[in-house]
Amino acid sequence: MTRKQLSRQSMWALVGAGSAILASAVVERSLDAAWRAVNDEEPPMDPGLSGFTWPRALLWTAASGTAIAVAQ
Repeated sequence: MTRKQLSRQSMWALVGAGSAILASAVVERSLDAAWRAVNDEEPPMDPGLSGFTWPRALLWTAASGTAIAVAQ
């Protein structure tokens, strides 16, 4: 592999990693905003907080996993 091919490959690896980081941040903010808009409350993050319920936490987990899978 030549130096030019290696640098091109490295550049695309960095572009891919940067795109994944950016997409992850956008998806996370979008999910949080959607949850707040639909439920008028913060997403369930801490089981120690009052009002925490397992069905809501599982719904949040499923929504997050689905959105991240679609983004990838």
